[in-house]
Amino acid sequence: MMTHFFCRLRHLAHRSLIVAILLSTLNACAVVALGAIVVTGSAVHDRRSIDTVVDDQLLNVAVRDALYGTDAFGNESRIKISIYNGWVLLAGEAVSQEKVDEATALVSNVEGVQKLFNELAPVEPVSFRQGSRDRVLTVQAKAAVSNIKDLPQFDASRVKITTARQMIYLQGLVTEEESAKVVERVRAVRGAEQVVVLFELIDPPKAIPSEDPPTTRN
Repeated sequence: MMTHFFCRLRHLAHRSLIVAILLSTLNACAVVALGAIVVTGSAVHDRRSIDTVVDDQLLNVAVRDALYGTDAFGNESRIKISIYNGWVLLAGEAVSQEKVDEATALVSNVEGVQKLFNELAPVEPVSFRQGSRDRVLTVQAKAAVSNIKDLPQFDASRVKITTARQMIYLQGLVTEEESAKVVERVRAVRGAEQVVVLFELIDPPKAIPSEDPPTTRN
């Protein structure tokens, strides 16, 4: 009981420190690393609140600890963890269906997980060459999304992209129109075998009314 209390106390202390640093760097391009926690000035463009950005970072650490804090998973598995707004994606390879199910059980018990998408395949980890191909696809997909210029108020940094076995996963808080456009562009990326959409749809932002210019009289 006391151990849980002190762990919770440490979590709150880390969270408060990260929020304070993040607030001080919103107008900068600096990157601040606290152990496994990284926050950047780009958070100012995020549709998540600052608290949620920090919670997602901390949740990533907790999920990683749940998977690798024991001997359940090691070098025989390749697990990519991606978290956005409490939605957790596990992508990669986990050797067997038993290991895939074990990952689901371990991560489901982590506090803060809102939804879990276990996309792990029960196969051996891919080769270094395949892993490199996945990284290239991620770069190409990000470039394709960054080239979207015909959507008002769209920001490519709000789309989180993960690639495993040439399958591209999309996360973020986007409108229905933004989702359709992003999926269209990413599906056109050469080498992408499948695009998996894990967007959380939101209502379009309200347009800012334009002020009428002052009238003049002759």
